[in-house]
Formats: sequence, C-alpha cells, structure tokens
Amino acid sequence: MSSAPPPRSLAAEGGRRAPVRRANRAPAVAGLALLALGGLLVLRRSNDDARGGAVPAARRAGPRTTTPRAVVFVGVQTAPTPDSAARRAALRGAWFPATAAALARAEAEGRVRARFVVGDAPDAAAEAVLAAEAKSYGPAFLRLRGHTEAYDALGNKSVAFFRAALRDAPGAAYIVKIDDDVFLRMDRVPAVAAQWGRMGVDVAGCAKNGPVLNDPALKWSEPAAALLGDSYYTHFWGSAYVLSARAAGAVAALAADGVAGLRARALANEDTQLGLWLLALAAAHYDDRRLCSPGCDGAAVAVYDYPTCAGLCDAVEALARLATDPACAGGGSDPPLVPELIRMQGL
Repeated sequence: MSSAPPPRSLAAEGGRRAPVRRANRAPAVAGLALLALGGLLVLRRSNDDARGGAVPAARRAGPRTTTPRAVVFVGVQTAPTPDSAARRAALRGAWFPATAAALARAEAEGRVRARFVVGDAPDAAAEAVLAAEAKSYGPAFLRLRGHTEAYDALGNKSVAFFRAALRDAPGAAYIVKIDDDVFLRMDRVPAVAAQWGRMGVDVAGCAKNGPVLNDPALKWSEPAAALLGDSYYTHFWGSAYVLSARAAGAVAALAADGVAGLRARALANEDTQLGLWLLALAAAHYDDRRLCSPGCDGAAVAVYDYPTCAGLCDAVEALARLATDPACAGGGSDPPLVPELIRMQGL
C-alpha cells in the first residue's frame, strides 16, 4: 500500500466507486479528446523507445550477468511508516521473497522480479529506518529518488514507478503494481502473464466506476469534479493492476511530455488519473477479476477484501492467515480465466 493509513474502508465513504456490471456511459471528460489526439502518437513513441530509446539503451546493452531477464516486474507499493514496515514483514512471511537469495531465485526460475517500491522519506529518521531494512534484506527495494512520499502524490509515484521499473527490468513484458496490503499468488504470475501476452492485453485489473465526489471533507474528493460530470469513466481498482511495458512507457511519456505542448491533466486520485490517461491511449483493456479475489480460489491471483476494503482490512493478521492456507500455496498451473464484469477485450 502507499501512504494511506490502513484499513481503507470503502463503506465509510458510502461505497464510492463500487464494482460495476456494465460499461458506464458517462459524459465525455473535458480535455479527453485532446489527449486522445496524441494518444496514438505517444503509444507509438513508447513502442519506438522500447526498441531503441532512453529505456532501450539498457536493453541494447544486454544483461550484465547470465541470470535470465525477468518477464514480469512486481512492484509492491509501500511507505516509510511503521504500519507499512509491519506489512512488509508480514509479506516476507507470506509471499514476498524474504532474502536476497530468494529474490534471485524468483527471478532466475520464475522470471519474476519483485521489489518494494518507495520514494524518499519525509524525514531523516524514517529514511534511516528504510536504509537499515534495505541493508538487512539485500536488493528488496526499488527506491524512487526525487519523489517524496505523500498520500496526495500517489499518482506521481505511480508514474515514477513505471519509469523506474522499465529501467530496472528492461526485458519485462508486464509491470504489476500491487499495494502492500494485498496477498499475491506470485507462483501464478508467470503463467498469467503468458495468458495476457497471448490475449494482447496492455492493461488488466478489476474494472469499476461510480460517482464523482466533490466534497473536500471526503477522502476521495476530486477538485476537478466540474470537468468530469456525475460519474467516472470505467477504470481499475488501484490495489492491484497490470500494465504492459509499452503501456507503462506510454503513460510515462504522456505524463512527462503531454500532447501538443499541453500537459496531461492530473486528477487527485491515482486510479482515476491512470484510468483517464489509459482511456486516451489505444491500449487494450481487460477486466481481469482474478486480480481482486476475496480468497485463494482456483483462479485467484491477487487476494484482498474487495469491495469492503481497498486491500486486506487487517493486513498483518490476514497475510499470516493466508500464508498458512493450503489453498494459497504452490501450484503455478495456468489459473482459469473468469468472466469479465465489463467486456473490454479489443477496446
């Protein structure tokens, strides 16, 4: 998870952005047409970059060791707080590789690179705690230097993460963004990534929409509500979602360069901001309900207390329980596809 205090209950906010059963036909977002005009150009530029631009320089250089390149980068979004530190400890006891050797083995055998993703701490004491933890656990952290952790900067953090992941794992086909209060079936990630690749998926997650809140007293209030209308366009839960390398590159390019001299519009909430930008790009969306499973069923990939909380409601206790649940252990066979609530393949 990011800098928000757990648990993140949706009930307290009136169930905002509840799961949807059909596509939302909300009014067009002001400025979306302009973004769309440049979306294809940005996506094409990101594809060119992926073959030979700033990120690809690392690709052309090739790996520095004989370790196989990761095909999936899993970035666990975390924060320099005691609560997040407790969740990181629980994750190491559940599914996150707990040692430098385990991290290397996951990458060499499973082709998955997993890292805790965190920016700069807001004070020296918190930064020292992070440094000590990093020293104890080897290359477990991807540090976003220059980005200071703050709850109201999560959208910027995600963009910084996409850029850093593309640099850190230039051969990765997919980038998984997951919060530190979510249980991930990492053993299933390679098989699922292969499924996404065969389907041509650029972005996968659990789709939703819902009312736009404009009351500053509410947690997820949106200052740009007047531009959005009453309902959000379809977008994905921020707790766990996936971008292809080309989509991540396109989002990073759009955030950095904008279109025709205009910056891409930033919204207050990470999930809706990313959804807006992806809607402007010709990226293939897929409503993959395996990324918001309430338990370790036969298809589960990401497990959390959807839709009651935007993660596991009591993450430390729940992670320990799931770690000992036989249904959550081993067996990386292809998890079956499940029906989409919103049919988006080919869109």
